Parts: sequence; structure tokens; C-alpha cells
Amino acid sequence: MKKSSNESATSSIYDDIDRLYQSKLARLTLGMSPAGMVEVYTAWMAQLSMSPGRLTELATFPAHRLQDALDRIGKEGLSCASDPRFRSEQWCQWPWRFYAEYFRFQEEFSELATQNISGLSPSYERAASFAARQVLDMFSPHNFIVTNPELAQKTLETGGMNLVQGAQNAAEDWRWAWRILQSASKWRPPKAKWFSETS
Repeated sequence: MKKSSNESATSSIYDDIDRLYQSKLARLTLGMSPAGMVEVYTAWMAQLSMSPGRLTELATFPAHRLQDALDRIGKEGLSCASDPRFRSEQWCQWPWRFYAEYFRFQEEFSELATQNISGLSPSYERAASFAARQVLDMFSPHNFIVTNPELAQKTLETGGMNLVQGAQNAAEDWRWAWRILQSASKWRPPKAKWFSETS
């Protein structure tokens, strides 16, 4: 059935609203679809909830792996973690060794919770695992002064000037990112010709 010119103009208005909203949302979310992330999360949770063996393994993970983590903390000469962020000698001293091993423990738990889930598509598995890793990395002991021996030492040596320089670098990065976001979306809704057509 052919649409009338008024119906076509009205439909065009709604399409323009959708495009405008979605372009602004894409700028806000750096191009990631919130609906897509919700879809990945719900699919992961649904498949995980139907995997009683994996849920049991996750529930008993601390009991099975905690002793191994404590043994690694207590052994001399053992590398703190395979992660290159924790390879310096300072990370092998107490309490920083504990922070590095605890982070490794959390990584192993996260991998167990998001990888090789029966019924979960490979693309959803990759997305869920990636998102979990990004959240976990935000809380890495490497990122905070009190839990990073190298950063704490550098801060003492420079009298805090490394933090000032880091803040300046971060501000410049934010300015650069903002300029990219501003120039990335030049789309504007077309002139609303329907006013003259329908008036």
C-alpha cells in the first residue's frame, strides 16, 4: 500500500528523531550500543544460570584456589604474577605481593565465570569476558598509589610532581578525546520540508 505524502513526511520526522537521538547516544557511549551490552549481559546470565556445574565450581572456587594463592604468596623467588605489570622486585615484597596475587585470583575467577559457558555464543562470550576484564582492570592494584610500590616510591622521590604531571597528561587526553568526539559526528537532521508540504 502506497503511503500518502503526508504519511511519508510524518514517517520521515520520526526517522529523523531516531537518527538524531542515536547519533547523540553514540557520542555519549563512544559508539557502544547500550542495548547490545544489555543483550550480551542477559544472554551470559541466562546461560550461566542454566549451568549448575559451573555455578558449583564458581561457589567452591575460593575454597579450592585460596590455598594455592596463599602458597604463591609465601614462596620466595616465585614470580608474583605472569602479568608484566607485577614483574618488578618490589611487587614480590609484602604487602604488595598479596595485592598482586589477590588480583590474579580475581582474574582467574572472572575467566571461569565468563569463558566456556555452555550454550553461550562465541561472540557473546568474547564480549562478556572483555567487559569483565575491563571492569577488573580498573581496580588493578597497579592503578593506585597505596597498592603500587613503584608508584608510591616515585611519588616520594618526586615530592608528588609525578602526580601533577599525570593530571596534566590526563587533562590533555580528555581535551583530545573531546575534540575527536566533537568532530566525529557532523550529522544534522535535514531541514524539515514537511512544514511547507503539509501547511
